[in-house]
Amino acid sequence: MYPIEKLEKGFLVSSMNGVVNELLLKMGDKVDLGAVAALIEAMKQTFKEVAKAFGVVVDVLVNVGDKVKPGTRLFRLEQPEAETAVHDDGKEKYQVKFLFNPHAIPATVADAQAVLEVLVDHR
Repeated sequence: MYPIEKLEKGFLVSSMNGVVNELLLKMGDKVDLGAVAALIEAMKQTFKEVAKAFGVVVDVLVNVGDKVKPGTRLFRLEQPEAETAVHDDGKEKYQVKFLFNPHAIPATVADAQAVLEVLVDHR
């Protein structure tokens, strides 16, 4: 598994060694967190490479048949500005900033941790 702390904003990257078997996204596609972006063949098996970010595909950086390793950039994404929600109940005020689409359901807890940044501002 590719370390969460090494994910790059604006890119979908490979999480494993293998060969690109199929690309399921093309330029202009909208991508939600957890969407299957590519199929990677490794050890005679096919694995789903899921999106750990959301946005619009602006560049496809690999081709079918390319060898990849953990961290290889597969797609470049244009990502909208983070969505912000503010909580203020009169006693406590804080701001939560989502760096992924908060309406998308993360595939795993690790995926959610990879793409969610919470900024808390207690006043």
